[in-house]
Amino acid sequence: MKSVRMGLTVCAVLATVLLPGNARAYGEGTISGTITGPAGQGLPDICVDAFFTDGGWYAASAITESNGEYVLDYLDAGAYKVQFHDCGTEPTYVGQWYDNKPDEGSADEVQVLAGTATTGIDAALAVGGTVTGTVKDRVGNPVPGICAAAFDDDQNLLSHGYADESGAYHVGALPSGTVKIQFADYCPVSYVLVSGSSGGSTAVLGRRRPLSSSAPHGYLPQWYNDKADFASADPVPVTLGETTPGVDAALDVAGGITGFITNAAGEALAGVCVDARSANGSGWGSGWSDDTGWYSVDELPTGDYKIHFTDCNDSTYKDEWYNDNTSFYTADTVGVLLGSSTDAVDAVLARRPRPDLAVSALSVTPIPLSTDQGTLPLSSGWVRDVEVTVDNVGSAATSWADLQVWVTTDTDSAPTYIGSTQVELGAGQHVSKTYRWNGFGSAGDATVHALVCAFDDPNERNNEAEVRSYVVAGGTGFGVTPTPFFGYGYYGCYDKIVNDW
Repeated sequence: MKSVRMGLTVCAVLATVLLPGNARAYGEGTISGTITGPAGQGLPDICVDAFFTDGGWYAASAITESNGEYVLDYLDAGAYKVQFHDCGTEPTYVGQWYDNKPDEGSADEVQVLAGTATTGIDAALAVGGTVTGTVKDRVGNPVPGICAAAFDDDQNLLSHGYADESGAYHVGALPSGTVKIQFADYCPVSYVLVSGSSGGSTAVLGRRRPLSSSAPHGYLPQWYNDKADFASADPVPVTLGETTPGVDAALDVAGGITGFITNAAGEALAGVCVDARSANGSGWGSGWSDDTGWYSVDELPTGDYKIHFTDCNDSTYKDEWYNDNTSFYTADTVGVLLGSSTDAVDAVLARRPRPDLAVSALSVTPIPLSTDQGTLPLSSGWVRDVEVTVDNVGSAATSWADLQVWVTTDTDSAPTYIGSTQVELGAGQHVSKTYRWNGFGSAGDATVHALVCAFDDPNERNNEAEVRSYVVAGGTGFGVTPTPFFGYGYYGCYDKIVNDW
């Protein structure tokens, strides 16, 4: 599927937060122009986005004024591609890329010179085709707030609209051809302009229809014409400037699952992710617990599910499958029916054990260098054996760890990695490992750093690391006072660290 470009960068604030690399330009060049409609009138509320041609990252955004004029500023010298799309609350005009091109690949490049204004990057937008219809439930009640989203053949979002109180909707700004329409509580991607409190405009990411007492778990997403997915959906013909009516939907009230998540002390756990995976592997839904520990997984079809609980905050608590099981295959199944809620699917999560490993010994032994002319003095280079001993000093169970050794010298801007070993230690056991350190060059002061990244479960090594012990020692004969390199002590311990040294 092609990347969705429509509406991805309504304003610079959103783009710098949401797009990879945060590659915002900060030069002194500009791109400017005027966006007009079929009668030559200036069009307000048209979003203009510039992308670097090298990699396609976002560079700048602007929104046209009431006369259709815009300016993209703070641009570095270079080549850009510029996109225009209607980001009003009810889009009308078909978007395009400069100069009147349908996509980024065919778009003309716009050159910007350092500190200069590139003018005349204009666009004339056509009134798009419109798809209209009514959204109701299976008994004929209107369903206001449902999002109707139009996609092209490559599943790119083209435009969207929302059902009003009568269930009627319209989706405009569509190019000629065919589209597929999805009806759902939540638009997959939609950046739209809304009026700000100061009278200006701002951008809002997506919009979810508020859940109601008549449909506490929302409505089951559906594709036209009563199809379950994009592949089977009926195509809807669209012609520029014309309306395709009667694209209606009758939605099922979805089922769902709720429950409370606590720890062994009965305290509510917030921020626990809950995944409901169908027992036959065909699909799943998700939710997360609030401050009271309550969660809800919505928009589920009839079926049997297996529920997975994961601490998405800091992994203080162990993962669990319902009901107090350790895997998908052993988990109890939870049945769901359309239009009903399966409640009291609760979980009590256990704290992860804390491995108690320690670096109990660290030594650095000089090794003379042998050459054809004999043995060189130590000042001619660094060759050392670094021996590290690790003990399981407090755990009644087996613990796993990555033992790591690093070296910093008085001439290094960052530590040098010496080696690492994965170790497994039962209660009271210890292990010693030796690493050869070859640091050729002029002699200088050095500090050797040994740390243990410990794990309660070897299968979760990549995301459950805790630094359990951290030891430094001055190299023999170097005359340096050992100091921890806190800025680099996390190397190799992945992304969940507890600083316990």
